[in-house]
Amino acid sequence: LALWALILFLVTMILFLIPFFIIYTFKEPKRTNLFIRFSRVWMGIFTVGIGCPVTVKGKEHFKKGENYIVVCNHNSFMDIPVSVPGIPGGNKTIAKIEFARIPLFGIVYKLGSVLVDRKNEASRRASVNKMKEVLEMGLHMFAQDVSKEKILMMRMAVQSVRDIANNLLVQYRDSQQAKDLAPC
Repeated sequence: LALWALILFLVTMILFLIPFFIIYTFKEPKRTNLFIRFSRVWMGIFTVGIGCPVTVKGKEHFKKGENYIVVCNHNSFMDIPVSVPGIPGGNKTIAKIEFARIPLFGIVYKLGSVLVDRKNEASRRASVNKMKEVLEMGLHMFAQDVSKEKILMMRMAVQSVRDIANNLLVQYRDSQQAKDLAPC
């Protein structure tokens, strides 16, 4: 099953590279909004194709016209395909720069991310400014469970007077109710 998931991910990613290249030419926030729309279709095909269809619940908690910082524990590589498409509207993920160096995947990764080199103080500070810009554009921010990132996101949320939405996956491993609602 893992090999099938990897093959399907790569094949569908390659198919979506053409629209992603076109999307890359647009300015923000249109670029991110289009990227997320296409990513939802891509991830919908991928998750169904690996036998893990996703049902999204709780979108009504996102108020139209508001943007949010969504914080989620990082449990597996499936967090992004399962979580990010469920966030209504455009969103960017705070992401470590190392994955942006992977051929082809790096292009897709950069489109949906604010990159940060966690070992570099200047990069961490720059990422906070980029995250503020994302919020000012009306997009949502998504952070996985990395304590330095969480601290930056929380600090930024307070400075930007933004709501913080807690994702279902925060208690994914520890809660039987969350396990019952898990996508796979």
